[in-house]
Amino acid sequence: MSTKFRYSSCGFFSEAKVVFEKLCARDVFAWTSLISGYAEAGDSEGVIKMLNKMRNEGMEPNWVTVLSVLTMFSHVGDVDMGRVWFEAMCTSYGNTLTLEHYSCMVDLLGRAGQVESAICLLGKLPYRADSVAWSTVLAACCVWGNFEAGRHAFDCVEELTENQDGMYITMSNIYANGHLGNEANGIVAMRQK
Repeated sequence: MSTKFRYSSCGFFSEAKVVFEKLCARDVFAWTSLISGYAEAGDSEGVIKMLNKMRNEGMEPNWVTVLSVLTMFSHVGDVDMGRVWFEAMCTSYGNTLTLEHYSCMVDLLGRAGQVESAICLLGKLPYRADSVAWSTVLAACCVWGNFEAGRHAFDCVEELTENQDGMYITMSNIYANGHLGNEANGIVAMRQK
């Protein structure tokens, strides 16, 4: 692994930037490495600054760059900027966005309590959402106490995977947190069958 990757991933941004500035040729991997380091630290200003600089120098982000930026917006909880970035990437890279990109956006929306928007986004996917994406929605429903959306997400996870104890526990917790003990017991009974 090159020095630029080690410095950035360890959080030594000043060292990473020095190495980056000394590079004769900056490819998309060098840019993405530095941007990912800022993203992992939750430095949204640094990420945006580097993205703008990258684009000003004629280099376009790749799918890994986009994923790093979306993950950062999710972790810092910036729904508005996450949406703007995601929509711009859909316009620019629509056909190359993966389920991981959509899942990051679902996570961002779920963390912000916008569960219905997350479900709507999964409904617009150009391919079928997987159990990870639906489990993300289910977990958000547990945090925000959304019973109906939680049941829908639970049904989707159940359809896509078998014997996933976590989904039964999460759905039971959604019901229990809503003081719906009978429904919580029903989910536990379902799992025991």
